Amino acid sequence: MTGNEREFVLEQPGTPPYPYQWSNDIAGVDCTGPYYWSEPPEDCTQVWGLVFSLPDNGGFLAGWSCGEMDLSGVSDHVHKSLIEAANAAEKMAKVQAEKLLADTIND
Repeated sequence: MTGNEREFVLEQPGTPPYPYQWSNDIAGVDCTGPYYWSEPPEDCTQVWGLVFSLPDNGGFLAGWSCGEMDLSGVSDHVHKSLIEAANAAEKMAKVQAEKLLADTIND
């Protein structure tokens, strides 16, 4: 996946103005669970894959989120299929969880 990623807070100004769904809810997506941990499980911050549907069958954007009203990110790379975008979103969520975990361990 290529493209630039930008961060925003889900359900706040700056959220892409398109309908979205959690990638783990999409049939056929390759995911290991509903979310990824960004901290040890007892203090779990969850990072979820997120897919935005562009209007007029314009494709899909992959992203990640720590939840509604929380830190999120989206790539500007347009995927042609929902499954392709969902799989990319899962990878993005995993990478973001690993980054957050590394930050937690280094603090």
